[in-house]
Amino acid sequence: MAVRIGFIGTGGIAGAHRRALSQIANAQMVAFCDTDEARAKSAAEEHGGVAYTDYQAMLGKEALDAVYICLPPFAHGEFEDAVIDAGLPFFIEKPIDIDLARAERCAARIAEKGLITGVGYHWRHMDTVDYLKAEIGESKIGMALGYWMGGSPGVWWWRKWATSGGQMCEQTTHIIDLARYFMGEVKSVYAAYTTYRMDQLMDGFDVSDAGTATLTFENGAVCQIATSCALEKTGNVSLQLHFDGALADIGGGSLSIRGGKYDEEVKREPETNATVREDTFFVNAVEGTDSADKIRSPYADALKSLRVSLAMNDSARSGQVIRL
Repeated sequence: MAVRIGFIGTGGIAGAHRRALSQIANAQMVAFCDTDEARAKSAAEEHGGVAYTDYQAMLGKEALDAVYICLPPFAHGEFEDAVIDAGLPFFIEKPIDIDLARAERCAARIAEKGLITGVGYHWRHMDTVDYLKAEIGESKIGMALGYWMGGSPGVWWWRKWATSGGQMCEQTTHIIDLARYFMGEVKSVYAAYTTYRMDQLMDGFDVSDAGTATLTFENGAVCQIATSCALEKTGNVSLQLHFDGALADIGGGSLSIRGGKYDEEVKREPETNATVREDTFFVNAVEGTDSADKIRSPYADALKSLRVSLAMNDSARSGQVIRL
């Protein structure tokens, strides 16, 4: 039997998951809820199923096996609570929240119910990341340099602290999470932010448009992450890892390794769709055909990445090192 899936939120990132799920044989999208009725109807017409504007009605009427929650960072809390109350596994997009206390309460409720969850840190699911993990093996990563340098998304909520949590929380969280995936848990962070351009170009822009953060890890490794949303027609989204005298650079799925034991530069391009992989792992876990251990970013783990990005914000505001 196919896993019957409902969506809460049918906007941009939900489209990526709908396209991925349409390629997964044991996934069946049956319900789509959005405050924008036309958008919900469009998704229902494209994939089959019923459109809703009331998520409680959807949860009450549909026989669902799982829910995808694809909402902006500020719009969390009540939706997760309702899905948890219904006892349904759910997949949620990053960042899981911008309110740490609310996210911690959600994580506790998930653990109490024993629910299967997944979070949209798709970088963990790139096959080039698998290859690099195998290449590094037991070697120690001493240092990492991370970048999320680009422009500002056009959606209104992105440009406000109160609704997006800022660049480190909303976009650069992918780099933070990937650093954790390779290097383990973060011990402390120190961050500094600035706004030098975008507040003059966008109405209501109150987040920082550039910043850096220094992370120390429990294993002694260090990492510097730089971010900007003030660039035009250029950018850099990548993570560089230093191990055994070699430098690995992964960005946009592409991987290069040079130096150290590598006489020639190693280059690899992705061969699989990372979103399809993460959705497949989640759907199979819900169906019971695969272990939930295959899900590389359950809610409890994603909470750790959220703590790091919010600690960066706290550090930038206070000027102090924040210990986790």
